Amino acid sequence: MNNPAIVVVAYNRPASLQRLLSSIAKGSYPDSPITLHISIDKSDVPEVAQCAQEFEWNFGPKTVEVSAENLGLKKHILQCGELTGKYDSIIVLEDDLVLAPHFYQFANKALQFYEKDERIAGISLYNYQIAESCGYPFQAIHDESDVYFMQVASSWGQAWTKKQWSSFKTWHKESEDSKLNLLPEYILQWGEHSWKKYFINYLLDKNRYFVFPQSSFSTNFEDPGTNATTSDLYQVKLETSKRQMVLKDFSDSQAIYDVYFELEGSTLNKHTTILSEYDVEVDLYGQKPITKAAKNYFLSTRKGVNPVFTFSSKMRPLINNIIFNVEGDEIGLYRKEDLEPASANLGSFFSTSLLQKVNSEMQGVVSVSIVMPVVEFNKEDLLKTLHSIPFGNGLNECIISCPKNIFDEVKSSVESIGIIVQILSSNTTDESQLLKSGLDSARQEVITWCRPGSIFAADVFGQLPKIFNAFAEVNWIRGVEEQITQESYSTVNTAPYRWNSHMLEKHSGKNYPYTTELMFWRKSVYNSDEFSEFSLSSKRNVFMQKVNLHVVAYNFGTRKIKESDQTLRSEFPESLRKHSFARKFLGSLSYVFFHRNSSPLRLVFVETLELPYVLRYDNNSKKFYSSKY
Repeated sequence: MNNPAIVVVAYNRPASLQRLLSSIAKGSYPDSPITLHISIDKSDVPEVAQCAQEFEWNFGPKTVEVSAENLGLKKHILQCGELTGKYDSIIVLEDDLVLAPHFYQFANKALQFYEKDERIAGISLYNYQIAESCGYPFQAIHDESDVYFMQVASSWGQAWTKKQWSSFKTWHKESEDSKLNLLPEYILQWGEHSWKKYFINYLLDKNRYFVFPQSSFSTNFEDPGTNATTSDLYQVKLETSKRQMVLKDFSDSQAIYDVYFELEGSTLNKHTTILSEYDVEVDLYGQKPITKAAKNYFLSTRKGVNPVFTFSSKMRPLINNIIFNVEGDEIGLYRKEDLEPASANLGSFFSTSLLQKVNSEMQGVVSVSIVMPVVEFNKEDLLKTLHSIPFGNGLNECIISCPKNIFDEVKSSVESIGIIVQILSSNTTDESQLLKSGLDSARQEVITWCRPGSIFAADVFGQLPKIFNAFAEVNWIRGVEEQITQESYSTVNTAPYRWNSHMLEKHSGKNYPYTTELMFWRKSVYNSDEFSEFSLSSKRNVFMQKVNLHVVAYNFGTRKIKESDQTLRSEFPESLRKHSFARKFLGSLSYVFFHRNSSPLRLVFVETLELPYVLRYDNNSKKFYSSKY
């Protein structure tokens, strides 16, 4: 095998790219030439290409490739994977990484060692310390080697041979979307930008694994502008010592993990014979769905009845309590029918500063894509909106989509205030098509859109994590249009905004006025193909057909209303309140109480029309809560 090429994946972060290249330059390499290939996705930040061009690479040839079109993360990684055909093997590095000096020796040695093993689909430079499946601390068990194996693909420094990539590529062409039901729920929630979820699906379908080092040769920063959602949560300590890494054949390994970051049952039996007579699903994080399990027994921290065995939870990692047969009753072996479906509360098992960091980081951030279609140039309106977006939190991206004839004016205005914004030019002046173009380019986990001149509320982006991280069932939210004070909060009327899919489904032929501007939704609910004929400002709203709209008793901002626009009606259209005779009768009687915010009879209206709950804010706890009214 030739020396693997180093492939750097960059987009719009010159400072991040410079930091990565600096760490690459400090690496230790063999005497033979090493190719550095820098692949840059199209953006409006020329400093990225300038940084790549000016970087001095003294260990072999350097290639800089700039895409002619904006690819997005998934397509960009898939395109870089094709470079295995040119270079035989590659090490792929996204631009928000920093590398240990000896990363190349480990990757090169591992690629050669596992080259002929069909069960190995790739090599990771990164060592997990947080389980992506649940956000709790993870520590792989040590056998007599420096690696472990897991059915999770690495995205923070990974290496592939030509054969490994070709196998995935063939599978991807044949069954990209046909078997996503193999994926756990936590992965299904990842957005369309994720190449990694398709690779994990491939691992599960073909029963293959990634090789991970026990100590990390890469760490990430999750800098602004990426698809990251948590600032430095997954940053880990780098392996800086120079030593020979001990590798082990997959068949001999005693550290093989599944997609839930759990030791596989068959691997557990290599450590102890206590449970060898049982067909065991290891579930120490309490995340695995019971009904889909093929195995009859669960080794879990969940509560259940009639445990076959019980163990303590004092040792770390938790699996050691079973290996060393530590007495206790926090972990049990249960028949799956005797186990509670709810996930375990692992807080008592991980009462460390690391757990506190995990909890605070996971709950404290949400990354947002703000899309702004600009049909006519108005600098005052454009800057008014941009100034209301807090770019300083490092998580928000703004995408402006405009016709070609005003592109230069828009770009000049943005540059005048010194912020990084993605600007897309188009041949169309149709607002809905400009909007769709921007939405298709959005990379963050939550999306919203607005017209120039609209202003976001000062703290709306600070409130979003309290909603989207706390309520898994909430996928789409809107605020109220009234400006709310602390005195008026308890009486704010949400009646005009609470529509649901039942209403529009029954009256689908009617065009009721509606707009989704200044609303927020998870990227996972937006499918570009479904919106090929619809604008999000259309009266025929596709979202309403597939996901509930939750109203937040909170003002998200002020929209600049065009003369042609209509806002939501001040009350429900009469026809939307007509269902069966019983519903019509009860709704008619109770609606006045609902709309006027008075008497318990208002709840009759809510239940009759099956309205989504309202999210209200508690000043004492500083959290949102779900309310029927």
